[in-house]
Amino acid sequence: MNLIDSRFTFWKQQVEPSSEVGSYTSTKKEMKGAVYVLVDQNNEKINSMHISLDLIPVGVKFLREEEMPNDFNVVQNPKVRSYCDVIRLLRKEEYCKGNVFTLDSNTVCKWGPAILGLKKPDNELEKKLSPIMEESFEGVFVFNINTPKEEHPLSSAIENPDTVTIVGTREILADVIERLGIENFTDEYIDRLETSALSAFSDIQDTSETVKRKRARKTSSIKFLNWVFSSRVMSNRVSTWIITQPFKSYTFAKMADPVLRKTMAVHSVCMNTSVIPYLTQKGNVSYFDAGGIGWGGNTHKNMIMGLPGQLYRRLGPILEFSSYAE
Repeated sequence: MNLIDSRFTFWKQQVEPSSEVGSYTSTKKEMKGAVYVLVDQNNEKINSMHISLDLIPVGVKFLREEEMPNDFNVVQNPKVRSYCDVIRLLRKEEYCKGNVFTLDSNTVCKWGPAILGLKKPDNELEKKLSPIMEESFEGVFVFNINTPKEEHPLSSAIENPDTVTIVGTREILADVIERLGIENFTDEYIDRLETSALSAFSDIQDTSETVKRKRARKTSSIKFLNWVFSSRVMSNRVSTWIITQPFKSYTFAKMADPVLRKTMAVHSVCMNTSVIPYLTQKGNVSYFDAGGIGWGGNTHKNMIMGLPGQLYRRLGPILEFSSYAE
């Protein structure tokens, strides 16, 4: 399967070193305008032009029992509808020190705790989930990536996140993939559009016309339903509350699960961009799901990407983002 985007292939073949700058080689290439590229000694590419984000990237650290904070006076453990909901709170100033998501803090979502390793799958719905964390964790610490680590009770977690999630438009995430190299993104789930949207950024040469049409139909369904859930009619507090109520029932969630998988992305924030980058040590990109929009406060205009901590470090210096406050 050829996952190398045609733009990436052209860039990689055409760029030639022109001048030495310390341990880097600097070159200039016309691509979306004049772009200066740094190629390090391992021929890894880092573009010196900044990428602007509307939302701060979110660091994720999976916590074992001994790594949990002693109290929640600094880091908070709010009651939330879901994992994507606890990440949404990071955009508010009062949660700027970070949140820990635990089994007890989850009030609605029937999928997230098992996916994140906070509980062992013990019912039919949870046992169908894949991939999930096989190791057990006591909590998941989420924080704005620019959170000061000095005197923070979880400073080591801030310094070494397991994964980092980035929210942005398709164009912005395409830029990120191009700069990091698509070979650093997992293709393991590329045939599961509800789990990975990498096919939207890749030139898959060996896919049949039937598969392409099926993928196109599902892509259209995802985009349309995400637009519906982002609309004012559906995304206001009253509508979100009404939609949330039936999902408190395990029976309803079990019935809704196959429908959601067939028509939308699923588990975009927990499985797709927190767990998969942890398990594969490669990036993944996903469309948002209904929970990521309704509970997570995101919009159909954006997608979400997850990177393992080591890969994010290559990208971090060129990212620009606005204030955390809503």
